[in-house]
Amino acid sequence: MMNAKPQVCVVSQPKSTSNLGGYITDWCRGRGYPVAAVNCRTAFWPRAWPALLAFHPNRDRWFRRRWEIGFYSPAAWDRHTRYNGRILDRVIKPGAKILQVAKEYYPHPRYQEMEYCVFINYNARLSMTDGFTPWRPAPAREAEFIAREERLYRHAAHVFTCGEYLKRSLVEEYGARPERVTAVGNGVNPFYLQNPPPPFADRFSGKLLFVGWDFNLKGGPDVLAAFPLVKAKHPDLELVIVGPDEAQRAAQGAKGAAPGIQWIGPERDRQKLLAHYRQADLFVMPSLRDSYGFVFLEAMSQGLPCIGADLNGMPEIIADGKTGYIVPARSPERLAEAICRYYAEPGHKRRMAEQTHARLLDHFTWDVVMSKVCAVMQI
Repeated sequence: MMNAKPQVCVVSQPKSTSNLGGYITDWCRGRGYPVAAVNCRTAFWPRAWPALLAFHPNRDRWFRRRWEIGFYSPAAWDRHTRYNGRILDRVIKPGAKILQVAKEYYPHPRYQEMEYCVFINYNARLSMTDGFTPWRPAPAREAEFIAREERLYRHAAHVFTCGEYLKRSLVEEYGARPERVTAVGNGVNPFYLQNPPPPFADRFSGKLLFVGWDFNLKGGPDVLAAFPLVKAKHPDLELVIVGPDEAQRAAQGAKGAAPGIQWIGPERDRQKLLAHYRQADLFVMPSLRDSYGFVFLEAMSQGLPCIGADLNGMPEIIADGKTGYIVPARSPERLAEAICRYYAEPGHKRRMAEQTHARLLDHFTWDVVMSKVCAVMQI
């Protein structure tokens, strides 16, 4: 008789913007693991009380204060740890495995007495130095917050990271033991695997695609600056921008209204987004901060080569010259050169599409990622 699979207690907020905890929970359940979801934010007061304390008439300041008070403060860390402990005590069974998909609390107040693993896509030190991340502790609380984060990693049986760059940060900046940290990547949303690409075309469509809700953070202004340089050589090209709202579009002024640029706005219909991926020649998003962009994986699932910047996880996702190009961050000229390089060779369309799709299937599915996690956790 086969041994029964152990219970997996997933400590996370499945509805976070990345949905990392949701993907992992769904994968475990789909493979027959009994899963107990531990979400400290299911209670009313952990969500409502910080919002009340953070209130400010300026919306942007209210937003930032909500994140600081609600998540990125020592008080929030300790509060969420207590709620995690209460839930975990109710649901955990003998022999269970604990996997925390977050870095803003402990899985239990008695975490030092327990065996647990952690899966992360970024860390607080990177957030405090990248110059863009709004989700970070207030300067006066940074040292206390970092001290808690260091203890989280130090006492974990193992830490899984989205990429090698993040593993290096844990080892070099947090003092984590290299043998207890494994870079496993991320997986594409299963929706895109359930909708494989149609046969790859030989001819260019003449469409560049940008997808990102935060236009500035995702390098959108650099794309706009590069587009006229590309149009000078390829006048029939179009740039399709999906995600930014009307206010972000208006902020770009005349550059955003140049001929050949189409703004779609926020798109929550996956079928429509899928169509954009399939219609484009090249996905262009030289992001200024992207821990391990799921949007690149979505594009790759449809055989769409990608251009990304030379930071965070992008050089690990994109095989430069084979499945797209890596360019220096904040360099519209180099970005334009990469786009023109792609269009200079008609054979790039099919060849790079095939290599891109194959790379996605080989490295960036949840089956691939979770097989590495399960091997380490011995489940």
